[in-house]
Amino acid sequence: MSQEEYYRTVMQEQEQLEMRLEDYRFQKERLEWQLMAVTNDIEKIQNLIVKLEKELGDVSDS
Repeated sequence: MSQEEYYRTVMQEQEQLEMRLEDYRFQKERLEWQLMAVTNDIEKIQNLIVKLEKELGDVSDS
């Protein structure tokens, strides 16, 4: 393998790795957004549970 072929091969591998890295960064960002959405949903549900528990507590006290 000549130096030129070696250099070309190395550059192609580097480009492929950079594309994979960019893809992983995109996936990570998408997952972080999904996690934030799920976390917000969990917080809303927990707040509703607390509200319902209070209402049920008030009804059972009557």
